[in-house]
Amino acid sequence: MGFFPERIYEGMNWRRKHGEPKNRRQLFQCVLTDQFFSLIPVNLLYLVFWLPAIAWTILCVLQMMVSMQAEDGVSFLRTANTWTVGLIPCLTLLGPARAGMALLMRNWAREEYTPVWATFFRGLRENWKQTIPFSLPASVIPLAVWSAYQMAAAGDYSQGTGPLLFAVCAAAVLYLLAMQVFYVLLVTYDLRPRHHFRNAVLLMFMKLPTFLLIFLGSLFFVILGIVFSLLNPSAGYKNLLIPIVYYSTIGLAATELIYASFANKLCDDYFNKEKAE
Repeated sequence: MGFFPERIYEGMNWRRKHGEPKNRRQLFQCVLTDQFFSLIPVNLLYLVFWLPAIAWTILCVLQMMVSMQAEDGVSFLRTANTWTVGLIPCLTLLGPARAGMALLMRNWAREEYTPVWATFFRGLRENWKQTIPFSLPASVIPLAVWSAYQMAAAGDYSQGTGPLLFAVCAAAVLYLLAMQVFYVLLVTYDLRPRHHFRNAVLLMFMKLPTFLLIFLGSLFFVILGIVFSLLNPSAGYKNLLIPIVYYSTIGLAATELIYASFANKLCDDYFNKEKAE
């Protein structure tokens, strides 16, 4: 069978209960239901590329906790600054991996069950150069938001530091929203990367509420962990157990499948239709 079979789980059949999918939303439900357990090894493969950022974050967070216990604010700020800078290379390297996942999940969202290993690395190998200029700005977002926050905390709101923080956060969110479909466009159409980014931004503004809904949905378990931490801070690390288990088993791959299904629908609505005509 191998570690990356095309179909691991054949017990549940969405069509048996609901019939043929009538739209992209139902097709996504069909794929997710039938291939739920097939996403687990894909998630493990994708998780490998997240490990540098995860390991670096754990190391820095532990150091910041030590600084907080010692009431050493200078050491805490120094570690936080180092953490955001160190995330830049870690998150930049996720760009090529996201291209590989975009190609794989785009195919799976169409019910084209191409081999995991070959498809993932073909997407990575053929698009890694195009992804770096766009994954780099995303990797700078934690540093930009943290720097703007420090300026707002140290300065006077009337001097513009507050609006600056708001502008940085808004720009960061808009950029991440566009990135939800950018990688699928990149692996689907033969255009220059900047044209793919322009199309992603245009689609984002055209369907902004849907982009926001999908973005918040992809962060549901993160938000859940934060809510649990606020409601029961004494539980400590136990509040993070649910998001950790979810994203380490299936969450990363499921998120990319959601993005790919959404991007496929947008491509059908705005690009493939025009091409067919």
